[in-house]
Amino acid sequence: MKVIYSNGTVGECAPEEELHILRHTAAHVMAQAIKRLWPEAKFAYGPATEKGFYYDVDLGDVKLTDEDLQKIEAEMKKITKENLPLKSYILPRDQAIALMQSTCASVPT
Repeated sequence: MKVIYSNGTVGECAPEEELHILRHTAAHVMAQAIKRLWPEAKFAYGPATEKGFYYDVDLGDVKLTDEDLQKIEAEMKKITKENLPLKSYILPRDQAIALMQSTCASVPT
């Protein structure tokens, strides 16, 4: 499996890391799906884990239902079918902080 490293290079992933990489990417796809469904969503922490992945999300007064989870899953499937490019880029610290503050619940400066 090919991966994009944080320095922007592409290489082969070690077989023992593949599941972690897939789960990490799935967490980002889920966050994108949630943001599409609830544009006001604020994100905090969201890693891959040994059993899957998650994201801490603040949806304000919204309480997720089983139907909402089905909507998120459906949106994730749509996103993966879009075959969007993954791009690595470097920003100056102040621009990176501004970007994260505009998309995340709380980012320390």
